[in-house]
Amino acid sequence: MSLSPYEKSASAQHISDEQELLALPPRTLQPELRRQIIEQSSDCIKLLDLNGHLLYMNRGGQQVMEIDDFSTCYSADWLSFWSGANLKLASNALATARNGGTATFEGEALTAKGTPKWWEVTVTPVLDAQDRLSHLLSISRDITERKRSQIALAEQARLGRLSLAISTALTQGTTLHAMLNGCTQALFKHLDAAFARIWILNEEQDILELQASSGLYTHLDGGHARIPMGAFKIGRIAQQREPILTNNVLEDEHIHEKEWAAREGMVAFAGYPLLIADRLIGVMALFARHPLSPSTLEAMATVANSIAVGIDRHQGEQARLHLLQMEQQARQAAEHAQQRVTTILESIGDAFFALDLHWNFTYLNAQSEILLQRQQSDLLGKSIWDEFPQAIGSLFYEQYHLAVNQQVSVSFEEFFAPLNCWFEVRAYPSSEGLSVYYHDINERKEIERERERLLELEQQKHNEAEVTIAVRNTFLSSVSHDLKTPLAAIKANLQLVQRRMRREPSENSNWITERLGAMERALTKMTGMIDDLLALSQLRASQPVVDGFMPLDLVPLLQAVVTEQQATTRRHNLLLTIDSKSLPISGNATRLDRMVTNLLGNAIKYSPDGGDISIEVTREQHDEQTWARIVLADQGIGIPAADLSHIFTPFQRASNVTDHIQGTGIGLASVAQVIEQHQGTIMVTSQEGQGSQFTILLPLLLEEQG
Repeated sequence: MSLSPYEKSASAQHISDEQELLALPPRTLQPELRRQIIEQSSDCIKLLDLNGHLLYMNRGGQQVMEIDDFSTCYSADWLSFWSGANLKLASNALATARNGGTATFEGEALTAKGTPKWWEVTVTPVLDAQDRLSHLLSISRDITERKRSQIALAEQARLGRLSLAISTALTQGTTLHAMLNGCTQALFKHLDAAFARIWILNEEQDILELQASSGLYTHLDGGHARIPMGAFKIGRIAQQREPILTNNVLEDEHIHEKEWAAREGMVAFAGYPLLIADRLIGVMALFARHPLSPSTLEAMATVANSIAVGIDRHQGEQARLHLLQMEQQARQAAEHAQQRVTTILESIGDAFFALDLHWNFTYLNAQSEILLQRQQSDLLGKSIWDEFPQAIGSLFYEQYHLAVNQQVSVSFEEFFAPLNCWFEVRAYPSSEGLSVYYHDINERKEIERERERLLELEQQKHNEAEVTIAVRNTFLSSVSHDLKTPLAAIKANLQLVQRRMRREPSENSNWITERLGAMERALTKMTGMIDDLLALSQLRASQPVVDGFMPLDLVPLLQAVVTEQQATTRRHNLLLTIDSKSLPISGNATRLDRMVTNLLGNAIKYSPDGGDISIEVTREQHDEQTWARIVLADQGIGIPAADLSHIFTPFQRASNVTDHIQGTGIGLASVAQVIEQHQGTIMVTSQEGQGSQFTILLPLLLEEQG
């Protein structure tokens, strides 16, 4: 809490005790009422001398600070309540107040009874009657609950990210080292550990072998690479199958490297046994330079369980693959060693059953009984197709028959609805029948489906965004480029009118009307372009644009555009020839006008030396469709052969004009877009230095439609 502007300007009294604090403005309050307000405030209000010594504290402040007798604190140094980084904040606040400013900070400090609390603190100067600094006022508000909530939420999010990272490492790691290295990286990153390590038990040698290390130390050799059971704290964790946890490394009896810990600033240690039931898999441990909260330790216990399961699953998979290889070799060497194979099959984690050549069960292991939800005694000697008729015609049926008929091994994944389970299956044929290994992959499939759904959703959003951006950019670029052409026509006609008026003061109304009409048409084109711009949100990528289409005649449209463009140049002759009186078409007049205007404008611009520009329009018949063929040829600089393939691509320009003729590379892209919208085609031929020729085909309406 800071002094109000009124209090700052009117603090004219000398304040030395509680009575003088009560004498502070505003004076409209009675002293007793002001006393009650100050005393009953839940904020801790303190009056300090200029050296920061405590002179007064209100009753509410004494309660929140857990001070039973204020006399024990009187004249105490206010800075003595703070420590560490918070001490620096408090010291800076006093310095600011002594210099006439107001300082506010948040910090953690202990109460008189040692309870840690968070405080929002404001320190302000107090002036005497001569406007001289006489005292300091400190007001502290208990924000412990708010801070704890913020810290709890942040920690919850951090532990959530840790859990996700551990799950990702366990499911995506292709090797044991990659999987465990991902886990130690996650512990190091998300728990802000100094370093984290994982050991795995070598049961044959009864030694813990270091498999992964991240953070301060990443090497896997050295004194802690192989730890005997019971040795050091890691060996004791494994032997006792109990975690070792401490937030006071330097005082903990289990930590023997005290000198190293002090030098590296270690504060906390947490080590957990990796257990599957009572079976030891290994040990997970980390050091940190900060205390570990109870929720963090609880999360680490859960992570330890997940890592143990992941290691066990990986080791089981490796053992399973190893046993499958052994079984393959055993079948090749001695197909009749049934008892030895049975012993192996009962020890693996996979379910297994064997079928004879008549599809009857000859053997099922215990895991098969669980997955098939049937007893071995109920299935032995019976046909798989009689006991599971729903499998007939399924992938199981097809693959098993393929394996037996062609004597090839098969592997596949399939869902079996009656058991509501996904199976991963490997089947091997022999002269005696079929051996089938399989296991439940429901959990893996659920993870894959969720991942595919998220990837598909992300790709869909990405595609939609790309299409929207592409349509917007293309349209806006084309319109901004095309707006320049009618502006040029307006400017040229205005200049003609001005020159005519200067030469012939007597008004030639017909000629002026014609020029003004040309300007009006140019403005109409601009209005159409702006309307298109306003309708941008209605455009859809890869979808024909047919709004504004109506029957119209190309002949007067072409004549008007040629007249307008001829008015913009004296060095060029625009020669229009049309073999028909009428060329009816269904289209958008504004866009067709823009297309022809762009082509003529380009012909003029890229023929800097002038010359003839011919526009030949003919009617052609192809199959049952009549077409208007427009051939526009100039005598300009032409287009290099290497550039012809992308000349209609947005923002692409010919290499022979980029340095000396201005342009944006969107005019021809706009032309191609308009022609495509009208179901037409455009082709270009050109020879550099001699000119270019554009050939356009537009479908005409039947005479009765026109």
